[in-house]
Amino acid sequence: HLLRLIAAEDLPAFHDCIAGAGTAAPAVPWEGRIQLGDGAWRWISLRFSPTLVEGAQVRGEGVITSIHEIKLAEQELR
Repeated sequence: HLLRLIAAEDLPAFHDCIAGAGTAAPAVPWEGRIQLGDGAWRWISLRFSPTLVEGAQVRGEGVITSIHEIKLAEQELR
């Protein structure tokens, strides 16, 4: 489950993204950090299409792309 992998500091922005998307949005973008099985943290970009299932629960289908190296390069430039 993706929510268990997301960094605690990034969860509010993720929830805001989902809440603001609605189910008619074609593709919703989000960037944040997830923790891998080995404990390492990685930056990802997520683009998903939300679908309403069973009441108010939202399920998303989409693509996750690693943007870790880009984020590290941006941090070095600051």
